[in-house]
Amino acid sequence: MNIEFFRNLNNDELLKWFPRKPFGLELMLLLEQLEEQNSGNGIDDTWLLIQHNRPQRGTFSLYVNELDEAGVIDIHRSKDKRSRKIMRLSKASNSALNKIRKNCLTVKYC
Repeated sequence: MNIEFFRNLNNDELLKWFPRKPFGLELMLLLEQLEEQNSGNGIDDTWLLIQHNRPQRGTFSLYVNELDEAGVIDIHRSKDKRSRKIMRLSKASNSALNKIRKNCLTVKYC
């Protein structure tokens, strides 16, 4: 990853939400990792995983709501625990992230 990767994130309609916050990029990568691991982490569990520039819970909740309304993430109930809400990158966001990565692999300066 280099500066072009981050510029491409900023230029994407969905992914531009993540670089806007100091903890946003870490959140994006955490969501991707949790999905790959098929983790049952809820929203609060995900908040606790943020290590750098972790926001207060209220700020995080507002940000999560903004991401959900914009279609950047999907929130659904856990199959294991009904009171737990799981947050993941939306299919469109995941697809956009994969596309940016592929472009970075094919372009020398990215």
